[in-house]
Amino acid sequence: MRTHRQLMPDNGVWIMAEPGRHFRLIEVGAGQYVNVTLFRNGLSVYEAEGVESGFWAEPDGGFDRWQVTTQQTQPVKVAITAGRGGYDRVAQNVNVQGQIALKQVSKLTTLPVALIGSKPVKVVEADSSRGLLRFYNGSLEDIYLGGDAAVTIDNSPMRLPPGALLSESDAACAAWWAVTQFDDKPLRIMEGR
Repeated sequence: MRTHRQLMPDNGVWIMAEPGRHFRLIEVGAGQYVNVTLFRNGLSVYEAEGVESGFWAEPDGGFDRWQVTTQQTQPVKVAITAGRGGYDRVAQNVNVQGQIALKQVSKLTTLPVALIGSKPVKVVEADSSRGLLRFYNGSLEDIYLGGDAAVTIDNSPMRLPPGALLSESDAACAAWWAVTQFDDKPLRIMEGR
């Protein structure tokens, strides 16, 4: 991935003869926008007007030249790559309206070791007062976690390799189930309230 940054003037035009498949607009001035045109063999293959930070395009067949135009003076940063890739970040201020509730954990409790086997085992019950769960795989086999008794090695959304620790706060209040390939594999669990 190649990145380029330039301070664009009023009514500025930035043209680069640079081939790529993926074009990403990483940064523009706060509250401002730009126009983007991608070319291949002298012809426009993609146009976007009034786009902001985070805009990206992957025209079929790629491009060999790109152009950014602005109406106002502003910094502009772009990324070009021959494959897929990019940034997922905010380059400007974010204003949050309302309240954000963060659950503070003031007490940690180590639960009894759960022995996991080839049949799903419920390792914790649902509990709305719980704000944190930590699972540690103390075995030499992968342990698979899920949200119900239907969890299997093949359909589990979470694999916990040997020696791995999972710290869960998004779904800490949910019931959790576990399964593994062989019987009597230890899963250590800690909860926070």
